[in-house]
Amino acid sequence: MRISLYILTFCVAKFATCGDTGQESSGSHTWDISLGARNKNVVIQEEVFNETQTVVCTPANMDEQVNSLVDGAMVIWQPGAQERLNQCRYTIIKETPTLVLDVYNGNTALQKYYAKEKDKWTLVKEGDFVKKFSIASRAHFDQPIPQDTEDKVSIDLAKPVDESKIKIHETKKDGVDEKKFEVKGKISISSVADDGVGVWIAPESGALVVTLFSQKRFPNMMAIRHKKDNKDEFLYFAKVYGSWRQIKVDLFHFQLNTMKKYAKEGEQKKNDAAALAIMNGGTPSGGRRAITSGDNISSALEVIPQ
Repeated sequence: MRISLYILTFCVAKFATCGDTGQESSGSHTWDISLGARNKNVVIQEEVFNETQTVVCTPANMDEQVNSLVDGAMVIWQPGAQERLNQCRYTIIKETPTLVLDVYNGNTALQKYYAKEKDKWTLVKEGDFVKKFSIASRAHFDQPIPQDTEDKVSIDLAKPVDESKIKIHETKKDGVDEKKFEVKGKISISSVADDGVGVWIAPESGALVVTLFSQKRFPNMMAIRHKKDNKDEFLYFAKVYGSWRQIKVDLFHFQLNTMKKYAKEGEQKKNDAAALAIMNGGTPSGGRRAITSGDNISSALEVIPQ
């Protein structure tokens, strides 16, 4: 497997590009997968897996609205009343272009799948898309997952762990859920799997800490700390199309910061709504006092329970 990841100010890829036509007002734009890139501050994730390339386009500025996704003159997708496009992924499978869109309808996350056949993009069912994509997304390993020994243990993210050897810490930081698997004593983690599918196998010395990062609007991510040449080394992964892929540190931190930003913006909207409710005569649950006409939004927010 060969993976290359970039954070660029322009969206450039071999098979697809995301561009801004420049015809829309500030804050909204069109993504055209057939044009040279004109949209600034786009994060590009380009993967090659089993000779299949996937290009992921995500706006760095989460306040930007995508009002349409097109392929030249052909309109692929336009948002409904409360829909918002967060990400598009373009893949050519068996000479057939496919797209998967991450769309939010209000607070509900949706995925929409498209395939281009006979020069026409059509919406397809999830099951049909998975069948088309299965060859590119399936994880493969040349060696079996190691068996546990006295000083080595394997963990499966989807199954209970041996708590005599692994300690689990679950916390929430800046709106992002963190689940940390930490070894006890001189034991090390020899491999990581997810529901029976291998994700990582230690080359020599095992891992000391495995941390999962999750936020409902984004793919799960994982950091693995292990020893290499007697020094700590970190490896980073993201779950894309249902399969874990190794990613570079800059993309990991960009994604993590974006997750935190979304969580912060969501909490701010809740606080603003509660503050406005107080000023209109309501009282939030647990508020210490009602807000008088002389109070402003800032003082209203101060009495809302965290």
